[in-house]
Amino acid sequence: MQESSPSDFNTKPFPKKHVEIGLNRKFMAAEMAHIFEGYIPSQMDDKWYIYWKDDHLYFYRSWTGFCIYIVRFVADGDCYRMVSAKVNRNQKQYSETNDKQDELTISYLIDLLLLNLDASFPNNDSDDKDGSLKNWSLVGSAMFGDSQSLDNSKLPIDTNDNYNTNCSTATSSKLGSTESNSVNLIDLIKLSGITPTDYKLHLATGKKSSPLDAFLDGSWKLWQEGQNQKNFECKQVLSLIYLGANRWLFAGLFDILDVKNGNQHNADGFEYVTSEVRGLEHLVGRVEIGWKKTFRASYLRGEKYRDELRVAAIRDRRMTVGEFPGFNSALLSFKLLRTIVREQNASWKAALANVAGVYLITDNTSGKHYIGSAYGGDGIWQRWSQYAKSGHGGAKELKQLLARLGNSHALKFQFAILEVCDLNASPDFVVSREVHWKVALRSREFGLNSN
Repeated sequence: MQESSPSDFNTKPFPKKHVEIGLNRKFMAAEMAHIFEGYIPSQMDDKWYIYWKDDHLYFYRSWTGFCIYIVRFVADGDCYRMVSAKVNRNQKQYSETNDKQDELTISYLIDLLLLNLDASFPNNDSDDKDGSLKNWSLVGSAMFGDSQSLDNSKLPIDTNDNYNTNCSTATSSKLGSTESNSVNLIDLIKLSGITPTDYKLHLATGKKSSPLDAFLDGSWKLWQEGQNQKNFECKQVLSLIYLGANRWLFAGLFDILDVKNGNQHNADGFEYVTSEVRGLEHLVGRVEIGWKKTFRASYLRGEKYRDELRVAAIRDRRMTVGEFPGFNSALLSFKLLRTIVREQNASWKAALANVAGVYLITDNTSGKHYIGSAYGGDGIWQRWSQYAKSGHGGAKELKQLLARLGNSHALKFQFAILEVCDLNASPDFVVSREVHWKVALRSREFGLNSN
């Protein structure tokens, strides 16, 4: 059997921010033979890559390439003793802060993944539901005792963060395959003491408005309740929101209480009355499903497709608006802008409050542009906060537009940054750049600017 080695995967350097903890466990020669071999992940939900080098055992997260533990061993006669470990304390890579928990986790991983022992998950939390979730997040399907034998092939690791919500991703040829041994979402829900009954899947992609925006700004329940057809002829709805790259976010399980004719968007449509099922808060916004859906239907009988609901990832915390992605990538709906300002998102505020510049507002219904500028004070953050509060930010042209179409029309606005300037730049210079963009995009002739 081929032993794992540092060259098998794309791995990241061990961070400067770490601690060293003491360990004391002895391993017999036969056990060390398995430890020397390490562990190479062979399927999507194998969470670890482990290898031995120079009396040290290295533990890497297979999806991200982050090094979590470097465990030191010393010879002890014919045996080896595990004596210490360097533990990653970079919170962006690893969220655990309890040294004792890490001591127990290292032994657990060795027992379960390297020695193939029937090991108990070291959960300090008395909540069994959360313990099961943590266990799956830590080791995947290996928690059920079906840890894979070592694979001789070298698997590529994709460490790109493809979602603007900072969700780390893992690509796999088994994504969407019925052969995967991943944990099923329904089984995970049942671990919480809840069994979905007579349920439909709502696979929300959003053609006219973003379901993910609605989830992030807290209006998902209302977004889902307005339907053009009687799509929820069932007792419960299990909601999944498309993230891209064949990933779906679990957005909750809802009881159907009533349905009424007509809704605020469509007089011929239907308005459902729903109630979110409690007890799944630890899963909502955290569990991601890997499913390569190849058909258009968005409302499906749950039991027919339950085997497709394989868990691809569990986020450390509920998905929220992500960190500032950079000035060239900043693109916000009005709803998300309001959420960022309301929550005083530190990442976005730090970036936008330290620059002046020129910004673009697009009316998504007409495609018309409004170009404005921000300077002085807290720069673009201050100006965009005014838009978040009123919708028009005091701009005469937008004020007139909302007076004619209603304040809710601001929900159709999209915000982007065209150019950033030093916060100390003169107002005349910033305005000159605003004029340049008005001319370049002809927003006076064909857009919403009047001057």
